[in-house]
Amino acid sequence: MVAGSNHLAGVLFTPLLWTVATVYESRPSWIPTIHRWLRTPVAQFRLDPHRKTWTLYRADRAGRWFVLEEIPPSPDVSELLNRLHLGPSGIFFR
Repeated sequence: MVAGSNHLAGVLFTPLLWTVATVYESRPSWIPTIHRWLRTPVAQFRLDPHRKTWTLYRADRAGRWFVLEEIPPSPDVSELLNRLHLGPSGIFFR
């Protein structure tokens, strides 16, 4: 849960290969007749098995994924997760 907000951010790992982790933002629906939370993919961590590094991607409104060039790949996915959470650019969470 992001402090001071009413939405959740979660990481969903792809169970078959464990080379992709997708971060979703979940929010209550803004439509009164829909009584479920809406889930939107916002970021992905992708593992390059040859280099053994993780790369951070962002999603656009159409669901396409783009590499975040300003954040270099890392062998430690937790480093990228911290960058995602603290992101000074405000691309993910504000």
